[in-house]
Amino acid sequence: MHSKWAKRSSDMNDKQLSSGAIQDSLFRESTTMKFKHSILIGLLCGIFATSVTGEEQASQNTATIRSGKFEISGKLNYLGEMKRTDDNGAVILFKDDVGAGLEVGYHFTEHLNVSFEFTYNTVGHDAVLGLSDPIVQDSIFGDSLDITNAQVNFSYFLLDTDFTPFISAGFGWAHIASDADQGQSDENCGQDSSSGYVCDGHYNIDDNFDFSYNAKVGVRWNFGKQMFIGGSYSKQWFDFSNAETADGEVIQIQLGFYY
Repeated sequence: MHSKWAKRSSDMNDKQLSSGAIQDSLFRESTTMKFKHSILIGLLCGIFATSVTGEEQASQNTATIRSGKFEISGKLNYLGEMKRTDDNGAVILFKDDVGAGLEVGYHFTEHLNVSFEFTYNTVGHDAVLGLSDPIVQDSIFGDSLDITNAQVNFSYFLLDTDFTPFISAGFGWAHIASDADQGQSDENCGQDSSSGYVCDGHYNIDDNFDFSYNAKVGVRWNFGKQMFIGGSYSKQWFDFSNAETADGEVIQIQLGFYY
């Protein structure tokens, strides 16, 4: 009897130990799973918080690049050769020149900028005048003229980063003034008894305000806290009165600041 009781007691102890071991194992597994879940939830929360913070910082950084800011810049303005043909047959060849410019603008968004641009060039020119009078040969002369151009430009920046390419288009008015002799014409020429056939007509080639417009591509880089530098290539058209529309290439380098 005693032996059987001892055996039963031993079996019960073994079962209790086995049950305790199982419970202990289950507890450890449960604790481990909870710990893993906690780590996983923590990681997910951390990733979400980092993502939100990163997006907020990116949004803040983006918002402080250009949007809502004014800018002003000086420019070197290279104007390429142009050819103008008047309605009366006169041809004027504009030589290339490096002039200067000033631009003031405002950034409505990170991408959209509206600006006022003023450029000035003093270019040399040669004019070949085709005359109807067979006695008078074509006249060729050289001089210089001033081209003052004022335009409103609409620019779109492709990226909301410090360095970005951009495209632009604008329109305005150009004033062209020259003190050059217009040359000989039938109306101002005549036969003189002592000097022969002479012409004495003198008047400006042009002194008008003409419509102008442009299309431009370029790049820009913001550096420091408020400075920027840029370069662009554009096509400029001048809608001259009493003449065919002339076009020329324009290359600009600008340096400015925004605030």
